[in-house]
Amino acid sequence: MKKTPSVSAKFICSKCKSKDCETDEIQVVSGSAWSFQKGPHFQSVTCAKCKYTEFYKK
Repeated sequence: MKKTPSVSAKFICSKCKSKDCETDEIQVVSGSAWSFQKGPHFQSVTCAKCKYTEFYKK
């Protein structure tokens, strides 16, 4: 995971109140074995201390 300064500067974990976080990006894929459809992108923000994760649609 990568650190993003803008997110890190504002982040406060809602579970443990830590200010350290890690961010990443995922894309949802749906379908069957022979037909895949790309879905929306999400940004994840994970607390570095307790690992609580929130997802935000991009």
